[in-house]
Amino acid sequence: MTQKSGKGAPQPLPRESRSTAAEAAGAPDAARQTELFEQAVLFFGRGDFAGAWPLFEQAAKGPLAHVAAAARSRARICEWKCSEKPADPQSAEEHYHFGLAFLNQRRHLEAEQHFQRALEMAPESDHVWYVLALSQGWRGDIESSAASLRRAVELNPGNRIQARKDPDYQDLLRYPAIAEILYPERGRKV
Repeated sequence: MTQKSGKGAPQPLPRESRSTAAEAAGAPDAARQTELFEQAVLFFGRGDFAGAWPLFEQAAKGPLAHVAAAARSRARICEWKCSEKPADPQSAEEHYHFGLAFLNQRRHLEAEQHFQRALEMAPESDHVWYVLALSQGWRGDIESSAASLRRAVELNPGNRIQARKDPDYQDLLRYPAIAEILYPERGRKV
């Protein structure tokens, strides 16, 4: 929820206006839910957690379950960022999203703690193995990174193609253990 300034750049509405507008709208339909979520992600990406928070909360009320779950997790991150209280993620997906927030800040050990907690709750979550491998690789623990990436690919072979295209994985390809997993057709064993 933004307003246009004279220069054409979107400006956030005051927090009170955003909250009131979100509450007045009630539960959004699928299209509005997606729009709210996308707007919230823009605020979130700029570090405007107070601006993103009410939008994520409203998106969490919509009918698309996967969007609602992601919105709830991100709303908890916003709440945590806006308060002095320590975070208390409850579900595997919340731990995953908290881990992503730490990973984006290059706080690898904290990210990995959340990814590990997510995997304790949902050990077949290939997307969590995927980002755990990335964090471990960025931290220089290539052996652990390769093991996590191998598990992500075992659970979902599509992760191999995804990682090949993922710019975040490109630096890790210089390590034979990672390259062997992503490019087994080059004659190396997975």
